[in-house]
Amino acid sequence: MLEAIALHIPTTAAGTADTWYLPWPHPGKWLLKKAKFAPATAVAAGATDYTTVTLAKNTIAAPTTWTDIGAFNTNTGATALVIGTTIDLDLTEGAGCLLSEGEQLRVTKADTASGDILDGTWTFLAEKVPV
Repeated sequence: MLEAIALHIPTTAAGTADTWYLPWPHPGKWLLKKAKFAPATAVAAGATDYTTVTLAKNTIAAPTTWTDIGAFNTNTGATALVIGTTIDLDLTEGAGCLLSEGEQLRVTKADTASGDILDGTWTFLAEKVPV
């Protein structure tokens, strides 16, 4: 069985770091298979002013400990954000991508120099793990 869940990122100005949290609502164990981001504002890649976006998760046993499971940035040679082009995040495989009800996904925006604007929608796809 597959389940999808979305997280909207409201407009966050360049030079503004921010963090968003998404609780996993489905009972049982789930393996995060895909994380996709659809930007709502175009951003060119840049060498001096850029944004790094990191996806992490926690566990019920250690709710204040976060494991990074994917990231992208708008640094030169990296990822420009183009409206109509979906970013397919490369996920770290393994136990870090397992989710249980009540655990959370965290999206963090960190800017270098003055950074970039960030807004759009994340979609996460997970597959139920047989018990």
